[in-house]
This record gives sequence, C-alpha cells and structure tokens, in this order.
Amino acid sequence: VVRPIERIGQTVRVIATGDETARAPIEGTAEVARLANDVNQMADTLLHRSRRIEAYLSANLEQRAAELELANVALGESESRFRALVQNSADIIAVVEAGGPLHIASPAFQRLLGFTWQTADIPTILSIIHPDDRPLAAQSFRQIADNAGFHRKIELRLRHMDGSWRTVEAVATNLLDDPAVRGIVYNCRDITERRHAELKLTEMAEHDALTGLANRRRIHHELARCIADAKAHGADTSFAFLDIDQFKDVNDSLGHGVGDELLSDLGTLLRSEMRDGDVVGRLGGDEFAIIMPRTGVAAARVAAERLLEVIRREPFATSAGIL
Repeated sequence: VVRPIERIGQTVRVIATGDETARAPIEGTAEVARLANDVNQMADTLLHRSRRIEAYLSANLEQRAAELELANVALGESESRFRALVQNSADIIAVVEAGGPLHIASPAFQRLLGFTWQTADIPTILSIIHPDDRPLAAQSFRQIADNAGFHRKIELRLRHMDGSWRTVEAVATNLLDDPAVRGIVYNCRDITERRHAELKLTEMAEHDALTGLANRRRIHHELARCIADAKAHGADTSFAFLDIDQFKDVNDSLGHGVGDELLSDLGTLLRSEMRDGDVVGRLGGDEFAIIMPRTGVAAARVAAERLLEVIRREPFATSAGIL
C-alpha cells in the first residue's frame, strides 16, 4: 500500500516542478488506484489548460508584435510609406491635428466617403460629421486632445460626398506628443449596413407585418411608459380598443386576402386620423388599439367618436370591391 502511494506522491512532486506530462502508475488497492487515476486526470486537465494558455498568449503576442510593427512603420516613418502600407485597408486610418484639420488619411477615406482628404471642402473633421453627432464628437475630441496617450471608441455618422450618411465606429488615440505623428489617430470602420440591419430587426420586432402599425409587444411597452409618465407628472393617458364587427364573415365569404386588404387599409386610416404623439397598433386579428398620451377620458371619447364617424364614411376599396 505504501509503495504505490509513495509513487503517487513522487508523481505529484514532479508535476509541481513543472513537468505536467508526468503520470502516476495505476496500481495497488482499489482506493489507491482510484487516487492515482484522480491525480492523472488532474494532470491532464492542467496540461490541457496550460496548452490553451500558451496558445492564447502566443497568438496575442504575435498580434501585438504585428500591431507594434505596423504602428512603428506607419506612424514613425514617412507619410508616403504609411500610405503604401494601408492603401488596401478597408478601414479609414486618419491623422487629425490638434485644431481639427485632417493631416493625412488612408485611401479608404475616399473609397468610403467620396472625398479626397486634401479637398478644401473638408476644413476640419467636424465639418463632415452629422450635426446631431457633433456635440458628442466635439466633447470626445477635446477629451482625447487633452490627455496624452488617451484611447477612446466613438460611433458617429460621416457625410458622403453625395450627401448620404455613413455610420462609422471610430477608435481614436492621442499621439500628439509623438514627434513622428503629432496628431490624433483615428481608425474608422464602416458599420452602416450593420446598423441598417439592426434597425430593420428592431422594426420587425416592434411592428405588425401586415399593417406596419405597432404590434402587441410595442403597445404593452408604450402603455407602460405612458402610465409611468402619468404617475410621475399627474397627466392622464387614454387607451382605446377597436375591432371589426362580422370580420369573420369577410374572411369566410371573400377570402383572407380581402380580409388582409381591409385590415391594412383600416390601419392606414387610423394612423392618418390620430395625432403624431398617439400610438396606433394592431393587437392581432381584427383587434386594434390606440394609446392617447396626456389625454383625459372626455377628450378621448370625442376623438373616438370622430374616428368612428370617419370609418363609417370611408369606402374601403378591395380586390373584391367596395366594403
């Protein structure tokens, strides 16, 4: 019993010295053999983790070495060599002086925005930033400029030469004190399509596919928000519910396609007749809901009666005729 345990102890001491490949012999009583097996499993786990850490550190060291080499060449040497290294980059790499004018930009600047960075139409980087984004951009620029070595990420919209806007994710680094750069380096990635896709997904998640109105989820969210606002400010909020009498008969006699046309047209009418601040939604089937923020019961009743009168007068033209 003692000898196998001694061998296990010797194996543990070898592993502790750094040799993670050492393994204990599986021998002795069942309990001792189980102990040896547990030690070996522990060693296997340590070896696996060690190799993963080594691989991670190696990859990161190589990446860091590549980044440092690129930075040393691109920022520490001539402007012409910098351009040669980054001319095929999909991201914009730009150097902005302390006062805001562009000092240098990679060819991606023109590919993504249409401008050449030397053009007189761009006196400062702020001149092509969306007006709504300029306050935050100016604040960030001052913060970056005032702190040597400061590093910050910011998302903003830049004007394309054709007047459209491109959304970019910019990473800024203050290298004003670096004699080879003397500027703030911006690395900008175009994320316009990603943002459009995200907005589309958000819209699909909160709007009814048939009518384009707010869906049940959005109605619940807006109603909770209005109730909270009403509690905080003592203002009324009114909620109206609307459905179509005998709508099942329309589907059964004329088909679901005609029923969908009716629902879509009714949704358009409801939206056009309500105020901009009102939320009009479809809960499902032929059920619609209207939230009227800061509206008392009396005013909501007047609005509902007016809306019903408009609906009664409205001829709904469908592929099956006027309904």
